[in-house]
Amino acid sequence: MTLKITDANYDREVELANQLVIIFFWEEQCGPCRILSSVIEELANDYKGSIQAGKLKVCNLNLDENPETASTFDFKSLPRVLFFINGSVVFEHAGIISKAELAKNIGYYQPIADKLISEREQ
Repeated sequence: MTLKITDANYDREVELANQLVIIFFWEEQCGPCRILSSVIEELANDYKGSIQAGKLKVCNLNLDENPETASTFDFKSLPRVLFFINGSVVFEHAGIISKAELAKNIGYYQPIADKLISEREQ
């Protein structure tokens, strides 16, 4: 299950997070968003161990319900998936993306996130 990000919890859950954060940005009327939603949920289930260990957050953010955050990003197309480390975007993808491609990017960015977060905490 993904974590619901809102305007109210964005800073705490993303900007101040001590792990790799993946956010799936979507809107109600977006057909491709509905397709990608199931991929994101499967991904969250596949990485349940990493999520429970505090190494990864898989989140979703409904842009219709969160106008403040929506205006920050001003996306021209959806769906959109962003990876964050220490509150900064390190990967961005617009459109449909496969679970395998997402897993490949987690494999690449997870060690980087672990190293940077470890250095920040020292």
